[in-house]
Amino acid sequence: MKKKIFVLLAVVLTAASTRAATRTSTVSGPWNAAATWGGYPVPTFADTAVIANGTTVTVDITTATAQAVTVNFGGTLKFHRTKDSSLTVSAGNVTVNGTLDMGQSPPDNISAVATLTLPSGATA
Repeated sequence: MKKKIFVLLAVVLTAASTRAATRTSTVSGPWNAAATWGGYPVPTFADTAVIANGTTVTVDITTATAQAVTVNFGGTLKFHRTKDSSLTVSAGNVTVNGTLDMGQSPPDNISAVATLTLPSGATA
C-alpha cells in the first residue's frame, strides 16, 4: 500500500511541477537568473513572463523562452548590448505597456544581434 501511495504522490508532484506558471520580475536583472523572478525558476516555453513596474529585465542569452510576455507600465524588457540575445515566444503575444528596448550595439564596433521570435499570428 505504501508503494502505491508513493508512486501516486510522485506522479502528482511531477504533473504539478510541469504546469505553466506566471513568472513576475521582482528585481532588475538578467532574464537567466532566478533572482530576477523572485527566486522562482526562469520562465520556460510554457510560462508567462511579466516584467513588473520599476524593473528592467535584460535578455542575456540566446535561448530565452516564454509562452507570452507582458511588460507592465514602468517596466523594461531590454536585450543585451554586447552579446547576441534572443527571446522566443512560444504561443502568445508580447504586450508592451512599458518599454521594449532592442537598442543597438555600443559605438565600439561591437556587433550584437537581438532577436525576438513570435509564433504565427502573434502580435508585439
